[in-house]
Amino acid sequence: MAEDRIQWQRPTPAPSGQDGHPSSDPQGVDDDEFSLQPPSGERPGAKPRRSGPRLIVLCAALVAALVVAWLLVDRSTTSSAPVTEGRSSSVGATEAATTTSTSTLSPTSVVTKTSIQNAQQSAHADLQALAATDTKSLSLDGHWVAMLAGKTSGLVDPLDKPPDGGRAWSWTTIKQQHESLRKDPRFTGSIRLVLSTSFGDAVTYHGKPLFVTIYDGSFSGAADVRSWCSRTFASLDARHRADVCAPARMSRPR
Repeated sequence: MAEDRIQWQRPTPAPSGQDGHPSSDPQGVDDDEFSLQPPSGERPGAKPRRSGPRLIVLCAALVAALVVAWLLVDRSTTSSAPVTEGRSSSVGATEAATTTSTSTLSPTSVVTKTSIQNAQQSAHADLQALAATDTKSLSLDGHWVAMLAGKTSGLVDPLDKPPDGGRAWSWTTIKQQHESLRKDPRFTGSIRLVLSTSFGDAVTYHGKPLFVTIYDGSFSGAADVRSWCSRTFASLDARHRADVCAPARMSRPR
């Protein structure tokens, strides 16, 4: 503004002496010197107004605007940059896990898993059909039989392990064991498959019925069954023999 301008004025020459020559006063001012005079309208000795605070505010606003602009540019660059391996974001972890799981499942593995599931379902259906048929031909009149096996899928028997060498029995290994006993010449014509819930105490394993293979040998009682088991499985010790051959009474479930 006009009133803020600093005016430069040539100093007034010193008054002349009586002889008309300039005074020889040592405090005289040279013609080339200028003195700083306050603007018109201001009283002498007053400090001139300064625009410093306004300039500082303007500079601060400019710096803030530049910082915001830089942050926006940096963010857009980061978001558009390709994702590299080793990132710690959840998206990266999910994609890595998906890639790993997909790459480890080859088409052959998928086919094999499906085949195993189909085989288990088929074996279970065969066991159910066979048990339904054999139960119809079995008299639940209280007579005694030899129980040779009692299994369900998932059962673990340390004394009678599955024929495939696995730890737990499955529908396929249960079917395999039953068919092996059914074909054994020692039991020809007298092997039956029944559900454990269809006779006697209706025993279950974790809420599931057992598929029980029995030998109906016209026994006179429980002692007769034990004697027969000792002769038939003489190669086994008493503990294992009791696990694979035990008396059971065919009565109505209770």
